Amino acid sequence: MGKENKLIIALFVLFATIACCTPLLALEDTFVPYRSYTYNYWLDSVAAPIPYVPEKIITSVELGLELNSPQDLFVGKDKLVYLLDSGNNRLLLLDGEMKVVKIIDSFINQNKEDNFNNPRGIFVNQDGDIYIADTGNKRVVVLNSEGLLKQVIGIPRSDIRGLIPENYNYNPIKVVADRAGRVYVISGKTYDGLIQFESDGQFGGFIGAPRVRPSMFDYFWKRFIATEEQREKMALTLPTEFINLDIDDRGFIYTTVAERGRDGEPIRRLNPAGKDVLLKNKSRPPVGDYGSSVQDVEGNLILPPSQFVDIAVGENGIYSALDVERGRVFTYDMYGELLSVFGHRSLQKGAVTNPVALDLYMDNRILVLDADLGQITVYKPTEYQEMIFAAVNNYHSGEYELSTTYWREVLRLNSNYDLAYIGLGEAYLLQNEYEQAMDNFRLGQDREGYSEAFALHRMGVVAENFGKIAGGLVALIIIILSGIKWGGSIKAFIKETTTSSKGISAFSRLPVAQKTTKVLESLKYGFHVIFHPFDGFWDLKREKRGNVTAAIVIIIFVCVSYVLREQYTGFIFNTRDLTKFNVLMEVASIVFPLILWCIINWALTTLMDGKGTFKDIVIFSAYALIPLILTNIPATIISNYVTLEEGPFYYAFVVIGALWAGGLIFVGTMVTHDYDFGKTMLTIIMILAGIVFVLFIGILFFSLTSQVVNFIETIYMELLYRL
Repeated sequence: MGKENKLIIALFVLFATIACCTPLLALEDTFVPYRSYTYNYWLDSVAAPIPYVPEKIITSVELGLELNSPQDLFVGKDKLVYLLDSGNNRLLLLDGEMKVVKIIDSFINQNKEDNFNNPRGIFVNQDGDIYIADTGNKRVVVLNSEGLLKQVIGIPRSDIRGLIPENYNYNPIKVVADRAGRVYVISGKTYDGLIQFESDGQFGGFIGAPRVRPSMFDYFWKRFIATEEQREKMALTLPTEFINLDIDDRGFIYTTVAERGRDGEPIRRLNPAGKDVLLKNKSRPPVGDYGSSVQDVEGNLILPPSQFVDIAVGENGIYSALDVERGRVFTYDMYGELLSVFGHRSLQKGAVTNPVALDLYMDNRILVLDADLGQITVYKPTEYQEMIFAAVNNYHSGEYELSTTYWREVLRLNSNYDLAYIGLGEAYLLQNEYEQAMDNFRLGQDREGYSEAFALHRMGVVAENFGKIAGGLVALIIIILSGIKWGGSIKAFIKETTTSSKGISAFSRLPVAQKTTKVLESLKYGFHVIFHPFDGFWDLKREKRGNVTAAIVIIIFVCVSYVLREQYTGFIFNTRDLTKFNVLMEVASIVFPLILWCIINWALTTLMDGKGTFKDIVIFSAYALIPLILTNIPATIISNYVTLEEGPFYYAFVVIGALWAGGLIFVGTMVTHDYDFGKTMLTIIMILAGIVFVLFIGILFFSLTSQVVNFIETIYMELLYRL
């Protein structure tokens, strides 16, 4: 091999080494191995600018020593990074340049050298005292800033019998301390809550035990199906355990809990009494990704639900939580609103494989510790994230105008960011600019804020136009009273005029006109039916006062009223995503259940000596739905002029319409089939059960069909590959 080739190879190796060992630079200088997103009101993921980029990676090469399964880190008030190199049983102190300035692997305890054994949790208080959960030695070690022993907190003990469970397995894994010196410890596989120690190390009790949250299935199984032995085993169901914790400047303890999914409460904020006081958005709670899991075509789990393994609290109640399953960091404000998401789990630079800890660093940076790779990744906020922080912080400081400036910048970078619109709405509301506040609350899908702004805006409009409104009401009353007084004369005049017209008289004798007249008379009779159901339904069947054409017209009007209600209900009460509104699907959601009702009604009542035909069932069912038309329209109108607090006026129409129609369905079934009360009740229950059964069979059929299609497609692709 020539000298030139050797030189080329040497240069290649040199550059490759530099590339592997050099810390990552800013976003503009390197590839970012993940995308970012946020969630809208309907929990659909929406693409968003990247909030954090990997700035540098601190590995064993940079530290100058080998890390072995590090488990925790903490950023002290002195800006030092305290890194637990758990596998090597030592504590590393890193400066602002991420260089090791001190190593603590032993200390003097009772005049003897003592060592750590698999330490897994660390906390540093305001005075620089270091609290270490020395897991293998089943103790908490407290050192001063110089690394000298101050205190050892061992297994909790109490003179009160029963306060500590018998054969209690003390396994401290995480620790924090408040300003009063009280120490809070998470013990692995402990379900009694956080262990509280007083400043002198005495056991203070358990706080914040996560409560058991059995599902409806668990309750049903235990109540109706399970054997006595199975019930005894279910009674031993334990609450979930704490995983990690942090404490803010006010003494509130933020914890992560081994709960997953949208129905869980993986993040909690405990007050000194151990009560969870975390503010949560009910529709979008802080649970990580809202998709519970992701599966491939064969049903294998690709991404399980989010699992938070660490949490860090910053200024103004902003906190970040680390998702070990997906390698992502979720940042929330004090109200539980999602601010940003970043990160990825892979072997790419800037990503993580087994993240175990995070903490907040200088200039809004975030440190993420990877146990498997033995490295710390420093993530730097982008302009987008800095604008979000500036907007939130200025709002909480009372600088509302400045807050709106930053929110506008956020929207310039991400026009789909709901929280920015909400922030603008709140700022405008505090500045008494109600119309602008309403516009932004609407864009941000904040119905409570919109309702508040609308109430204030409405009050101003009423005060400004009180004279006109009062005059209009007086005029309306006069018109109504005049209509009542002269209504009979007007009606007689119209009748006389129309009957005296030869053209109209001739037209009325045509078959089409006669049929139309009959349909109109049947529709008119519907108003008699809904107010006199027993007589009305009897006449529909026996006296043929109703017909199928009129029934179809009624069903059409029901569908139209529902479509109008779903589309034009006021913003406050309309939670539908109108961009996905499908008229045909809305109509199908009404017509299809009605068809099922009629078919199953006819099938069952035929076997149960029912007197009604299928035609009779269709007719009485349609007429029973007339109240829905009468209530849907005013409900839709009212919904645009009332606030959230006045919602009972809107819901009253909805409930009245549903109950009225339900009552008419019951009476119609009774009269049409000539049943008594008990038999009618039994029949309706059986019909509803039949509808549920048919729907279940339909879903099962489509599911099996889909699986068969996927199976055939898989075989086809396999054959193509092999051929």
